[in-house]
Amino acid sequence: MSDAYASLADVLDRLGELTGRPGRLPETLDVAGLSYRTGIPVGVVVELLSGGRAPETCLAQRVRQRLDFIRESRRRPYGKR
Repeated sequence: MSDAYASLADVLDRLGELTGRPGRLPETLDVAGLSYRTGIPVGVVVELLSGGRAPETCLAQRVRQRLDFIRESRRRPYGKR
């Protein structure tokens, strides 16, 4: 998992350079949009963009959390899941 975080750190550094706002990516990027598109809760997206780590969970729990998130965030036009 440390390789993934090393790659993420490189991407965050590059994004900081491109935006001119290193260390301030949560203020610069569309965190809610990233959360919606990835199925990752907003708080975790902010943590990752700030250089932090996602909470450690087993794969089955992570899949279940993402499916629950997607089910709650994508409702039919009339409001049903």
